[in-house]
Amino acid sequence: MIGIEFKQHEVNKFLKCLFKNIDLSKYSFLFLEDELYDNENPDFREFGINDYPDDFDEFLERNYYIIFLAIQVYLKGSNIGVINNYEDFLKSTCQLIVLIVDAECFEVYFKDLDLQNQIMKNIESLNIDYKIKTVDNDTRYSMHIN
Repeated sequence: MIGIEFKQHEVNKFLKCLFKNIDLSKYSFLFLEDELYDNENPDFREFGINDYPDDFDEFLERNYYIIFLAIQVYLKGSNIGVINNYEDFLKSTCQLIVLIVDAECFEVYFKDLDLQNQIMKNIESLNIDYKIKTVDNDTRYSMHIN
């Protein structure tokens, strides 16, 4: 298993569930592509390419309407490099990639087994139907949204 894919409405609330019981202070979160709206402030909010949210916990608490978002997760202090495809991901220090498309389609790619195990527990506790991604059935060529 290299990852999973599934559909889920209420993306922002679900992101919080996805990262439940994970010590987020150990990780840096890199936003590479995003389009989201802040429901508490009607202004359009873009983090921009290569932007780091100051506090991912705070980001998860905010009420964003996420249209698309690409998140790369690194252990703090790790080297951050360019990841264009799955092979680049395997060679990188990135531990997890979360891609959200069209405000409901999730793709999650794992490298860190502890993250994988906890995220799978979180998803299974919510009774979400998901498809397991393998090297043989994964049709994604790029680790980007567009």
